[in-house]
Order: sequence, then structure tokens, then C-alpha cells
Amino acid sequence: MINSSPASLNKFTLNISIPSEEGISFNKGEILKGQVQEIKNNGLISIFIKGKLIEAFSEVMVNKGQQLFLMVDDMKDGKVVLRVLTPELLGKIENANLANTLKEIGLPSDQNHLLVVKKLIQHNLPVTHDNIKNILRAVNMLGGLTPKNLEIAALAIAKDVPVNKISLTALAQFADGKHNISNLIKELVGLIKGLENYTPTNKNATSPVASEPRPVASNVAERTGVRQDGRVVVNQPSRGESLPGADKSTLPSNLGQTIINANLNTSSETVLKPSSTFSTMANNPVTSSIFSLLNQLTEEIVLPLKNDMSPVEQRAALVESLRFNLINEKELLRGLNLIRDILQQKENLGIDKNVITSLMDKVSDIEKELVGQRLLNVISKFSVDNNPNFYYLSFPVKVDDDYRLCQLKINKNAPRLSLEDMDHIKFIVSLETGNLGLVLFHVEWHKNKTLQLQGVVETRTVCDHIDNRIGELTDALTNMGYVVDYKGVKVAKTDEPLRLQFKEVDEDEVVKPFVIDIRV
Repeated sequence: MINSSPASLNKFTLNISIPSEEGISFNKGEILKGQVQEIKNNGLISIFIKGKLIEAFSEVMVNKGQQLFLMVDDMKDGKVVLRVLTPELLGKIENANLANTLKEIGLPSDQNHLLVVKKLIQHNLPVTHDNIKNILRAVNMLGGLTPKNLEIAALAIAKDVPVNKISLTALAQFADGKHNISNLIKELVGLIKGLENYTPTNKNATSPVASEPRPVASNVAERTGVRQDGRVVVNQPSRGESLPGADKSTLPSNLGQTIINANLNTSSETVLKPSSTFSTMANNPVTSSIFSLLNQLTEEIVLPLKNDMSPVEQRAALVESLRFNLINEKELLRGLNLIRDILQQKENLGIDKNVITSLMDKVSDIEKELVGQRLLNVISKFSVDNNPNFYYLSFPVKVDDDYRLCQLKINKNAPRLSLEDMDHIKFIVSLETGNLGLVLFHVEWHKNKTLQLQGVVETRTVCDHIDNRIGELTDALTNMGYVVDYKGVKVAKTDEPLRLQFKEVDEDEVVKPFVIDIRV
């Protein structure tokens, strides 16, 4: 730390007669960043500046390894005098320079514009009128200027993410880590099952007005793919705001090839009453078709894990389900988008509006989780600066009648190579379990069929249990042809689960807004 005593001075004098002889040059007023490498006797230090290790005489107390911001204060008698900048002074100088930049491009130098300019610089984006305007527009879509929204907006622009509300809110929700797609699926399935206890009935069953068909608004066909002739065309894309990458014209065969005949002229005065059967609601073709689609989509998103399967069958089923989801991700998103659009036509469904709102919220949150995950992996794939330096997948696994979250983080060891071309891959896999809590494994895979495993669990009891049963896992891997190097199981030092979390970036920090908290 720099000594803050009033008696201490705040200057370095570089111990070189002519700086150019060392291959570097200085300009008065220039701001530099240096790191103290060694502290010697009589006030001499070695400091790393501009890629060179230079001896200097220091009039301030410094520590080895300390990073300092320095300003060229004077150059005389073959010496260069550097003044140590405190954070406060550095901030004032920086703000003054940024204010001048804003003035030059015709923008006010208020606090909001200064924050935006600093964020552009952190992300190596040019400080232009258009970039500032685009960031402020993106921030407004996210709900206002906050550190989190500013980071998401700058990241989106820096990584060429579409600047629209769907992309931005999806990225923001996914980065928060507050939602769990497994829990969202569980809650959605619970809502659907709960509706089996309700049936629609007409408040004015004897009224001729209530029984007359009502016209369907023209925008229903445009936004949902529901035509006025009463047919729901599942594979017709919505004309609303499109999802990132959701430009395919067909859904998977088991979702998109069915044309459901539906009477859309149900009276908007329909209400719900408790019932022990689902038969009356099923008579509403639109409602039953929505539930059918929701059930099919949740079945596609969820990976099956059944006790009556052999390990070989389980592995094959999981691999096939995961492959299907990755290949058909765009179509799954379009299916969710279609359902959300249909649900917006509340008056045609014969379901309580509060229930519809709950369904829409769950569908929207699931959609954002999938879109956010997709965006992050696209960013990672095409990232020039290798930031983020991993791929991340999270998906629900159905164990008996419950839903558990499985997560997979794959490190990009060689950013220019595809995973297929890598000789070894490091990844982390975790599964939430009912009895053992979160179980996580660090895995290092080698093309020569060797595996290194390191387990992490939440409690000592679970640690001992897995250690005693680990032979079942290693034997199964050995039967697959792998040589397993088992490193044991550790108890987690933190309560944070494996999950993407948003990180607010300090001004002098390398920009890495996404981190993964991993139990170690």
C-alpha cells in the first residue's frame, strides 16, 4: 500500500539518464501503469513500465507486486519524474479526459454518459456517438441504467448480440443465475396438472348472446399462427419479434406436422369452476392443443433417467435426448414462442386469466433460459478474445417423478480448435440429487481413453458414501474402455452451486462479466 502519511511524498524518479536508450519514451502528462517487481536498499526499486524493467528511486512506501498508476510529472537533467496517482486523482483526470471526448462528439458530460464511455473502453469499443446511443437504448430495454444492465448492454454490443428486448432480457436473466430451468419445468408441469381440477363453464349458458360466435381479431392469425378458419398451424412462425436464430420454418416432426382443428370462437365470458375431471376442458380444442404442445415441449426439454433402464440404456437415452435438444434448439424455442403468443389471446381459451398469466410467465422464463444459454455459447464460440472461455449447458433430468438440474461446463482449452479436434478436454458436470444434494465432478478427458476424476459434494457424510461406492462408477467407465485416474472426493468450501453468475466489472479489471462459481 502507498503510505498516506502527510510527511510522505508521492513521486518516483527513474534512475536512467536518457529514457530512449532503454527503448521507451515518455511525454509530460502521460499516464502509465506500473508494477513493483523488487524493493532494494536506500529507496531503490525495480518497476515494470511499458514492457521494461527499470530501476527508480521512490519517495513513497510501496510493496512488492503492487500495481500503481503514474503520471509523467517532469523531465529534467536526464531524469524522468513520475507522480503516483491516488484513485481519487486518477478518477478526476480520467473524467476530465472523458468529458472532453464527449464534448467533441456533441454529447453532455453528465454522470450517465461518463459511465457509458468507461464501459465502452472496458470492452475495447470505440467511443462514438452511435455506440453510446446504442448502449443507452439497450439499457432502457433492460429497465434503466444500473451497473448490471450497463454490463449486459455493453457485452451484447461488443459480441454482436442482437440488440432487442428478447435477446437482452434473456441474457440478463440467464446471467443472474436466479432461475433454474429444472424448477421452471417442474412448476410448469404442476400448473398444467393443476388445471385438471378445473373445467370451463359459461356464466350465461341460457343467453343467446353468450352462445353466438365472436369474431377473432385479425392479429391472432398474424401473431400466433391461428387462422380464422379455426385451425392452429403449429409450424407457422410468429410474425412478432423473432427469437435469435429461430428462423427455421419447421418444427420437429412430432411437434410441427399436426394441424389441430380448433374452435376459436369460445365466449370470453367463460369462467372456471372446480371439477374432478379434465373432460370438459379437453372439449375446448384450443385449450387441449396448448396443453398437448406444452407437454410435448417439456418432454423434449427434459432428459429421461429411469430406474428400470440398464446403465447402457440410460446412457443411450441421455445421449440421444441431449443430441436432439441441441440440434432442435431453434424449433423448441419456436414452439415456446408460439405457445406464448397463443396464451396472450386470453379471451379465447376459457381459462382464468390469472392462470393464463402464470402459464405465460413460466413459458417466458423457460424461453429466456434457453435463449440466454444459446446466446452465451454463440458468444463463446465466436469470441476472438476467448471470453468467455467455456461452453455451458444446463438441462432438467427427470428422475422418477421429480425434476433435477444437470449442469455441464466445458473449458475451451484451445480456442481455435473444435471440441472434436482436441486431444484433451476439461469439463465439470453436476447433478442435483434428492438424497445426496449437489454432486459435482471435475473431469479431464484424453483422446487416448484416459479419464481423471475429482468429486465435490456438500457434506462429509455424502463424501464418505460416494468414496465407498465410487467403484461402481469407475468399473462402468473401465468397461467403456477408459483408464480412470480417480482423485477422490472433497467437501465443498462454499455454498455456491455450479451456475453462471453475473459479475460487475471494476474499471481497471479485464472484462469477464460471466463467472462460474464452482464448489472446490
